[in-house]
Amino acid sequence: MVARRQVDYMHESVYALQVTNPHARRIEIAGTAFEIIPANGKPRVDVPLHEFCHRKIDAVVHQDALKRNLKTARMQGYIDRYKAVERNQLDVEGTIPPQLPFNAAVQMVKAKLAAEPIDAHSIEADTLEFTTAHLYFRPVFAFEYAWNNKLGVIEIDGLTGEVVENGEWFREKVEIAMSRDMLFELGAEVASAVVPGSGYAVKLLNKVTQDKPATGTS
Repeated sequence: MVARRQVDYMHESVYALQVTNPHARRIEIAGTAFEIIPANGKPRVDVPLHEFCHRKIDAVVHQDALKRNLKTARMQGYIDRYKAVERNQLDVEGTIPPQLPFNAAVQMVKAKLAAEPIDAHSIEADTLEFTTAHLYFRPVFAFEYAWNNKLGVIEIDGLTGEVVENGEWFREKVEIAMSRDMLFELGAEVASAVVPGSGYAVKLLNKVTQDKPATGTS
């Protein structure tokens, strides 16, 4: 999400004006007289001013829609590295809906911009504009397994190949529980048949990585 805050404000300040004439005892600026301050051999006058300022504050905020604690660099890496296709509506079997409301994401951006200090004595205008708001979906393969009377979920990032052994967000989407040994026998075709929507994810992965294939972890 990209937003910009623009602020018009007035700041009161005092400018120290050096006086180069050694014989001057007082100066006048726009009809206002100022006594010269000796200042240890560097005579000056202090002139109070009103500074009328305009400031632009930009914010680029990445939020994980499943409320996980993912680093900004990792999320931006997805955007920079992989091609995305824009859609007005996404209707794919197995897709997990965002759990972070849009209004909540907006409030996070507003809080970030509001936290930026403005050294002002008065504010004439303070506007906020959201220029970009995108929601990205990425393919993830999820497998639930049973081992020693315990259930676990393994997630495989369909773009980077990264494996998360303690997955949890996709548990509600897994329909078949497998043994630990079965996981090592799974191939791409089996995974496509087992995980709802993963066949689409494989096709999507081929499409978005045709220019630059995914290797390693993020």
